[in-house]
Amino acid sequence: KGECLYTIAKKYGISVRTLKRLNHLRSNIIRPGQRLLVRRIPIRVFFKDEKYFNSSDYIIHIVKKGETLYELSLKYHVPIKILKKFNHLTSNLLIPGDRLKIPVNNKSKKQQTIKSNGQLVKKFEINLGEEEQEELKEKFIKVASLYKYFRYKYGGNGYGYLDCSMFVRLVYQRFGIDLPRTAREQFRVGKFVPKDKLLPGDLVFFITRGYYPSHVGIYIGDNKFMHFSSSKKGLTISSLNSKYFRKRYIGAKRVLNNELLKYFKKFLNNSKIKSVENQENNSKTPS
Repeated sequence: KGECLYTIAKKYGISVRTLKRLNHLRSNIIRPGQRLLVRRIPIRVFFKDEKYFNSSDYIIHIVKKGETLYELSLKYHVPIKILKKFNHLTSNLLIPGDRLKIPVNNKSKKQQTIKSNGQLVKKFEINLGEEEQEELKEKFIKVASLYKYFRYKYGGNGYGYLDCSMFVRLVYQRFGIDLPRTAREQFRVGKFVPKDKLLPGDLVFFITRGYYPSHVGIYIGDNKFMHFSSSKKGLTISSLNSKYFRKRYIGAKRVLNNELLKYFKKFLNNSKIKSVENQENNSKTPS
């Protein structure tokens, strides 16, 4: 109580402007008990598989138009974070013609064989029953609900504010998949999916301005999708059949792959087994 932005900024050796930017503040008014971020501390992260990659053992990949770090990560079996570290990249944006160092994974000799595009597509062939689709839908909705109190802000990267593509990126990070930052970049990732073959988790794209993908959401079934909406000021569920989105829909991409779905199915099967065991144990309990 009694503190103001000026005294807090002076205490931590930063400017009032920096303090407001870190906390997305539009005015100088603060309330007692309000939590403020005063600085970002860089954290050294040790990658679990880092010891298997030798900085002196690598191949050179020339970036082609439309390629993304996500696709190269799948193609060469190298985590995106390690690709970025080896090439001193600060973002996921790639420029055609760039020369990327692809470290060789010494853990497996299979790394010497690079999969073709046809083999890469097989990673996205998913076969789910109705019950599994419903479970997957519930999982995505549960993760998305973590951001239900966030507000929409174009370019929002957190701290209470998100835009459509950052919301999608954060949700997928919970599934262990690192997507590019913008809707335009995300549209280049994964495999195209026909509208009548959509599964929960597929990304749906729209042109709401300009001549490129400018809005993205996550499909959840029944022709509905979750997204961060500027008009609704946050997280909402809309229909692909609505007049607005039907007119602006340009396609869908699948970024969930079989490797991830195997873990998901295994989790479902284990849950069902435990549920059956509990029911059997309860039935044996004397009344």
